[in-house]
Amino acid sequence: MYYQFLAPMLLNEYQKQQRTIAAQAAKLIEQRAELKEQTTRIAQLEKAGVEIAELKQQLTRMAVLLGRLEQTQTIATAAR
Repeated sequence: MYYQFLAPMLLNEYQKQQRTIAAQAAKLIEQRAELKEQTTRIAQLEKAGVEIAELKQQLTRMAVLLGRLEQTQTIATAAR
């Protein structure tokens, strides 16, 4: 074995590991930012879902009231 090559080889491997660690750290930061954006978007979508459900309930109530109004007008017209 050539021991004079051992130190440069070990240094090279160490530098590779450091580059890998730095790249992984950058990727982790990017993923955390993406996760934060996704979490915010999910909260917005959940809020919109609640609002849509409320609007559907209002629409159902309005349809019932409209039906009653139409019945009342039909009865009033027939009574004339």
